[in-house]
Amino acid sequence: MVGNMRVCSFFLGLWAFALSGCGTINENRESYMKDSVYEKERYLGDAVSDPKFLRYELRGNYVVSEGDLDIYVDPVEVYAQEKEQFVVRKQVSYKRYGPYRYSPARCLFGTLTVFPALFATFDDGLKKDFKKTCYKVYEWEREEKDLPAELAGTKTVELVKRNYTDSQGALYFQLFADGRSVDRRRLTGFKGGNRNGAYVWKVNNWFDFSRLDVDSTLKVELKNNRKSKLLRKSMTLTSEEAEALVFKGQYDGVVQYYYVCTKCNADLKKNYYSDTQRIVWYSGKYKYKADSGMAIHHVATCLDERFDTTGSNGHVKTRYSSTPAESKNWHLLYQAYGRVRPTKRIRDPNLSDLRACARSKGVNVTFDD
Repeated sequence: MVGNMRVCSFFLGLWAFALSGCGTINENRESYMKDSVYEKERYLGDAVSDPKFLRYELRGNYVVSEGDLDIYVDPVEVYAQEKEQFVVRKQVSYKRYGPYRYSPARCLFGTLTVFPALFATFDDGLKKDFKKTCYKVYEWEREEKDLPAELAGTKTVELVKRNYTDSQGALYFQLFADGRSVDRRRLTGFKGGNRNGAYVWKVNNWFDFSRLDVDSTLKVELKNNRKSKLLRKSMTLTSEEAEALVFKGQYDGVVQYYYVCTKCNADLKKNYYSDTQRIVWYSGKYKYKADSGMAIHHVATCLDERFDTTGSNGHVKTRYSSTPAESKNWHLLYQAYGRVRPTKRIRDPNLSDLRACARSKGVNVTFDD
């Protein structure tokens, strides 16, 4: 009888432990789960006033690409106009769901049969399931909803129109080199409101940049006399851009020749234990101008014949670019090869060698330092 009482007491204690609090979990939301409404976006609606003229503007830009200077010119009119402004707000709220799988009967059965409650002490998954069976477990989920757009007054916006014609004024382009005017001309072709953007002119079509010094400082200025107002736009080119323009007018590019040896050792003999290509010699970097693109490669063939230092283990390669600025990173490309340092002195081809090779191959190419 006493034993039966102890067993009953054990099960009653286990039942009391399982249902201790016999209440709820996550019944109340956390402090940070606050319902709120915040602004998501604003947008403009219909106009509520006619456009009002504000000012004239002369917009312009330039692009230097492959030795060409393109000028973008855009004379515009700026207007102010009132438009409706709408605001869209987002509503955030937290809704409680549950309880999930709450069943006092199943909880009592699991407790009295001991094993479900016992296994729950060893397995986290079973523990969570047993917990949901014996307690009211709730979950809170965030819900968002866009509220209808609301009128939030009006906003003044600027409108750009393009009604400029040649008869409305005088539009001039002017080029300065080292502060001195070297070219000036009137830009025409504006016919009113058919433009969607700027007009473009290629300055190289009428100006020869080879007349200038390579280190010239170049500035572009646009002037527009419009309705008794003088509009001005000045743009100074970078030193790299100016160099590219002037250099391109005088030369076709920069070239350098280098001799690559395959599997060479320090004595420029075959090294059968290496697959690395290494550079034996470089020429200097020279400016060139040629009648054809293949002329500089014919010179490479001649150098290969005259400066073959390995007996057919290597060959001459050519690297060239359109401007000196583009050649500044060549040393990084050469790092992929490495360098052979022969035990005896190897002469690198110089400017005289390149010119001699051009003559021997009968190609019309000139080289300069």
